[in-house]
Amino acid sequence: MKQIIYILLTMILSSCSTSTGTRTGLKSIDKPKGFDKTELGQEYSKLQKIYNEERLDLFKSQSYDVIQLAKKYENQSELYLSEVYNESALCLRVANMEFNGFNEFPNKDTILDLYMRAYKLINENDKKLTSTFAETVFQLADCLEQDNNFESAIKYRKEYYNLKKSIYGEENIQTADPLMWIGGNYEHQGQLDSALKYYRMEVKLRVANFTTKNKKAIESRLKTIKEIEEKLL
Repeated sequence: MKQIIYILLTMILSSCSTSTGTRTGLKSIDKPKGFDKTELGQEYSKLQKIYNEERLDLFKSQSYDVIQLAKKYENQSELYLSEVYNESALCLRVANMEFNGFNEFPNKDTILDLYMRAYKLINENDKKLTSTFAETVFQLADCLEQDNNFESAIKYRKEYYNLKKSIYGEENIQTADPLMWIGGNYEHQGQLDSALKYYRMEVKLRVANFTTKNKKAIESRLKTIKEIEEKLL
């Protein structure tokens, strides 16, 4: 049961950044011409097929095959490698289902390195308005926080928020969850004043875009805000 729950959780984490709502207004990164015919392209296609078929026993070995080929790829500045690194990292996370969390993964440094490679490539090519960048910064923040590295993660939490804001606008409900995650990060760091700032921004946004679905989130955050305010007295 623990394994099934963990797989589902990992896939949900991925869907947070790749859902239809997040992808709206974002461009995908196109494959370079002839990529499918390269050795890397063929092995990457196999990895995608294995992932779609949920053949968990093959996730890890195929991911490493793709990673090794990607690192040797002729053109290391090729933007599409960011997509390859991103999906390979996700598959490795799912493959570690026997562990309780990211901080216990024996290959967590490899996973972080893959996300950082993707992040660097996208920034070098100035392609932040892409679905791959959204996935990369979301997953980087998530992995770092699971590894109790909240101080490093905050940068990527804010980049994800700014990306959402640039697509939907500051007052759109799509920016509420990113504000919540920033607040949560600061709370874990013990920076309570900063946590309050972002929690209050989140609540204000949810109230302005009120729905029954938002009601529970508002009530929960108001409770957290009250608890933090009492600590600061």
